[in-house]
Amino acid sequence: MRKIIFILILGTVVSTLAFDFSHDFGIIVANDGVVSHQFWVYNDHDSAITILKVRPSCGCTATKYDSRTIQPGDSAFIDVDFNPAARYGRQNKSIYVTTTAGRFTLSVQATVAAADSNIREFFPYDFNDLHLSADSISFTEVRRSDAPAQVIHMYNSSPDSIALTANAPSWTRIISERPTLPPYEEEPIVVQVLSAQCHADTAATIAVAGAPIRVAVSYRK
Repeated sequence: MRKIIFILILGTVVSTLAFDFSHDFGIIVANDGVVSHQFWVYNDHDSAITILKVRPSCGCTATKYDSRTIQPGDSAFIDVDFNPAARYGRQNKSIYVTTTAGRFTLSVQATVAAADSNIREFFPYDFNDLHLSADSISFTEVRRSDAPAQVIHMYNSSPDSIALTANAPSWTRIISERPTLPPYEEEPIVVQVLSAQCHADTAATIAVAGAPIRVAVSYRK
């Protein structure tokens, strides 16, 4: 356990020695349960202080702290629990601490990977380290004036980012919010049919980050 040391002077937080306001849990698995870290507050002031309030920024983070008066030269703990369930990718959670000598902010970070069971359940189609919620899309009863769209979710199980480059026919549009998919994160990919550029029932295989996705379109007769 690494101790986190603070000096509290005149309502401000001033660092001493080699302290840190944050803790990184590293790579953890979403289904493995709560992870915990204990921060320590050291009173190097010449009068007693008390921790008045500790407020996490997210419901996934819980705290417990020593509410007794901290005498000069003494220390008190702040325990932080982070629950990674149903969260993917890089997480950064803040903990706001109010004391009789001032305020400061702690933070915990983690990179949350999906459990193998979650990958199989929610992203059953694999292409190397990229996992898809579906490998085909069908648009039926499309009107000539329509521009219908469907979403496929992708998950990156590798420790490296994946470029979300697309290779698709001109009658489709591939939309993603980010050009790359970071490690252990999910991205919704929108596949849209541009009906004005496709005048007959058709099918093709598009590729997103090399992953093949079959797209079929049939028009209303």
